[in-house]
Amino acid sequence: MKRVSVESILVMFLFILFTSSIGMLIVEGQGSYSRIIEEKEETENTRIGISYITKRLKQNDFAGNIQVVDQDYNDGMAIAIELKAEEEGYVTFILCQDDGLYEIYQDLGAPIDIEYGEKIVNLSSMWSFEYDETHSLINVFDGQDLLGAVHIRKEVMASE
Repeated sequence: MKRVSVESILVMFLFILFTSSIGMLIVEGQGSYSRIIEEKEETENTRIGISYITKRLKQNDFAGNIQVVDQDYNDGMAIAIELKAEEEGYVTFILCQDDGLYEIYQDLGAPIDIEYGEKIVNLSSMWSFEYDETHSLINVFDGQDLLGAVHIRKEVMASE
């Protein structure tokens, strides 16, 4: 009779060990899956943001109407696109705020107001913009990392 109870306890111990191992595998799998999804969303949002900036710059790449300007939000830079033709007298700003990439369409000369902006995509970090005069590029940085560059006409100006 004692032998049966010792075997029963060993079987129960192995069963508990097996079920706890399965539980730990499920928890670890869920954590890995969540991290993969977050990284995928971040990569997609970066691609969407760079594609959007590239499209807006290529659509409006007329001599001298694209600038990189200082702006008050997050001590950063913004891309300013002075519009032509029917939209003469208006400007589009592309800038980063705490949680995303924004586009602001407003009167030329008016101060930048994020309240009038439309969020393009969520971002997990702040982007900055820089005009590379040597190569006629607008570079997009995430901290020190170069995310992308858009070639534009030489008449672009960097404003301080």
